Amino acid sequence: MSIANAIEIVGGWPADRSAPRRLSELMKDAKGEERQQMGMLVEALIVASQSAADQELVSKHFSSLRA
Repeated sequence: MSIANAIEIVGGWPADRSAPRRLSELMKDAKGEERQQMGMLVEALIVASQSAADQELVSKHFSSLRA
């Protein structure tokens, strides 16, 4: 899948509660610059989160974000 697919996934957040999981799955196969770009999309998920529950869901799928 491509960065375009990742952007589409993130665009549905937070209404689409599967977005963090789906982005995490895409990132597992991504390499190089594409992976870095998807990393920026993780930041977009965080910024677009509307509640603590949203942020916890993002953190669940991106364990490096945990404190």
